[in-house]
Amino acid sequence: MSATMPIKQPQRGIVSVEFALTFSIFWLILVMLLPFAQALWTYNVLHKAAYDAARYMASVPYYEMMHPDLALAASETAKKMVADAALAAHVDMLYPVTVNCNGTAPCGTTPAKPTSVTVRFDYPILLSASDTDFGATVTLPYTN
Repeated sequence: MSATMPIKQPQRGIVSVEFALTFSIFWLILVMLLPFAQALWTYNVLHKAAYDAARYMASVPYYEMMHPDLALAASETAKKMVADAALAAHVDMLYPVTVNCNGTAPCGTTPAKPTSVTVRFDYPILLSASDTDFGATVTLPYTN
């Protein structure tokens, strides 16, 4: 029995075609992942800033929290902390940051001692054809 050797066909350019297909799929995945990575990084920066602002508000002395003007000044300082972090991260803060005590009331407007401090922000991020709002609500207990 004699084995016949198959005739080799020229396969010129097959490596280029495989590279083009593989590279285009890789490029598509990379281009799709980058906006999500940027959105998550932005959310992380703003959430940490909101947490720092809530921690600041939770450490404001009791007499300042009970005085409307001083509580308002502390709230403005907390809002500025979030805005400064957003500016440092090159994020435009188009939506307001809210600072409340005991859930819904602005700090310094209720006669009762605050039991919690809440800092909230909303931030729209364009990921696709529809807008997506990323927001964070950080609530810490007020123990002063």
